[in-house]
Amino acid sequence: MKKLAGILLCAILVTLAFPLAASADMGPKPSVVVDFKDLEGERFYVTMLAQEMQYGPHSVPDAAAIRDAQEGKTPEEYAAYLKLAQYEDADGYHFWQVYSDCSEAKRFVWGYYPPERFKLLLYFPEADRLLAGPVSERYAFDSYFTATVTGADAPAAIRMETSYDYRSEAIFFAARVVLTLLAELGIALLFGLREKKLFGFIVCINMLTQLALNLALSVANYRGGPQAFGGFYVLLELGILLAEGLLYTACARRHAQIKATPKRLWLYAAAANLFSFVLGLRLADWIPAIF
Repeated sequence: MKKLAGILLCAILVTLAFPLAASADMGPKPSVVVDFKDLEGERFYVTMLAQEMQYGPHSVPDAAAIRDAQEGKTPEEYAAYLKLAQYEDADGYHFWQVYSDCSEAKRFVWGYYPPERFKLLLYFPEADRLLAGPVSERYAFDSYFTATVTGADAPAAIRMETSYDYRSEAIFFAARVVLTLLAELGIALLFGLREKKLFGFIVCINMLTQLALNLALSVANYRGGPQAFGGFYVLLELGILLAEGLLYTACARRHAQIKATPKRLWLYAAAANLFSFVLGLRLADWIPAIF
């Protein structure tokens, strides 16, 4: 048993020795993604107006910034920049110099320090027309919206709706639970915990703890993103390790026919949770979509 535990621990340490991918800017940042409907065949540019004059690397352009913005842009792109920069919003929202031609993709993505509260501003160069949307607000670390532009002969209004992909999140949630559950049950077999009553109890406890863990991590990731996910991950795994160790040993004491010692059960709980923790980190690195 000691040899098996040593081999497992060495394997986990080797896995941890290889660094996980990391951002050069201290971790991921919130994002806003807007998909557009009812704009087929339209040429349009999109930005998000903000109440603040400056936030992170973004700011309202001064005369020098407007002059320098011409560098690297086509005449049409610069003309769109000028139109967006000159727009005066009645509610005091400002242009932060981030904009995109969304004519083909029908999607606008602001992935680096987007404003908390914002208005969409669209520019239609062919009609030389600007159209501002309602005040909207980020609701998650990665906020998704669908913007429907309505009107008769020309765009006249923008309706914003949240469009977070809860269906995919549910699928990814199930995938995380199944993968970690299989990993921990596999470790139980490696530790020789094959007695029917004990193994059935381990299955039930692991199902409950993995459901609770992944539900909590999903909420943390939804509200706070990967950094909150990582912070909660460590604390929750420690709590689950303690709970599982206590429950496994209580089960063994209650049923005299179970031969596994408390030491073996605690060692299994520690090894299984450490392995699933490392596996979770690796999966987040290899398959980030499911986290």
